[in-house]
Formats: sequence, structure tokens, C-alpha cells
Amino acid sequence: MGEDDEPTFGDRLVGVLYRFVALFLVGALVLLVLRRPLEAVLTRARQRPGASLLSELIVLAALVALLVVSIVLGIVWSILFGLLGLGLLVGTYWFVFVVLWVVVAFVLFLLVLLAAGAIVLTTRNFRAPTAVKAEA
Repeated sequence: MGEDDEPTFGDRLVGVLYRFVALFLVGALVLLVLRRPLEAVLTRARQRPGASLLSELIVLAALVALLVVSIVLGIVWSILFGLLGLGLLVGTYWFVFVVLWVVVAFVLFLLVLLAAGAIVLTTRNFRAPTAVKAEA
């Protein structure tokens, strides 16, 4: 099989399974390593959901502000480096900028997924919904 050949269905299936197992192992490792901090956050979220939501919104607003500030600084640095003839440095900066924010977004996404799963799994008084009987 040459390097220019298209991957077969089996190759793609093995790739998908490999990624799934890798993500599962990373998630399990994060849950094992960060168990106590996650439990503390979950306990606070259950006890004071309003304060927890407010703190999460503040962090989200801070991240958006940081993104805007980093874009503005990137434009200023790009103009400065462009005037100095350092175009390659401008390209490197924007590449690192995009990669960094993709990683930040991915980590936040994983934390939200892990927190949601942990909340569901650690709910102690979970009961299945029951049907309401109609009064005759």
C-alpha cells in the first residue's frame, strides 16, 4: 500500500476507535487526578447554584475580555513587526495565538463535560421520574 492511497474503511474505523479510547482514558485520568477539586466545586454548585453561576459568568466575561485584548495587542504587534520587516514573526504569532485559543476552548469544553458528568454521577438523591396519577 503506497502513501498516496486513500485510507480504507477499516483504517478509518480503527482511527475513530483509537481516538475514542484515547479521549476516554484522558477523561478517566482527569477525573482520578482532579477528584477532590471537582468534588469541592460540585458541592459548592449544589449548595449555592446562583453564586456558582455568577462566578462562572464572571470567568466567561474575563475570558472574552482577554480574547479581545489579545487580538488588539496582536494587531499592534503585527503592525510594529511588519514595519520592522519581521513578517515571519507576525505569522508565527498569529499561529500560536489561534492554537492557544483553540486549546483554551477545548479545555473549557472538557471541563464543562466532566463537570456535567460528575454532577449526574454524584447526585445522591437521584430518583427516576414517576408518572402522576390522574384524579378521577
